[in-house]
Amino acid sequence: MSREQILNGISVERNRQDGLWGNDFDDKNTPNDWVAYVNNYLAQGAYDGRSEEYTVEKFRIALVKAATICVAAIEAIDRNGKCADRHYDKKENETILEEN
Repeated sequence: MSREQILNGISVERNRQDGLWGNDFDDKNTPNDWVAYVNNYLAQGAYDGRSEEYTVEKFRIALVKAATICVAAIEAIDRNGKCADRHYDKKENETILEEN
């Protein structure tokens, strides 16, 4: 399979995910969220030496999904010019104002 075909597959998966979640959801993800999502897909695809369900096809699907999440993160950064703030990065008075 060519690089162009691989990237097209990532684009197709990105369109599917975007239809499920959309920009509003993506724009609220912190760097920690993005890393967790990518790691989750990579872990799903990893072969632990014991799983009878492991196939190279499932690993490839997990890699495409992880790559797609990376694209979503880049799109969110480019769209907003920054990453979403982590909840513990908020200033104390901002948190108080939000609670009232």
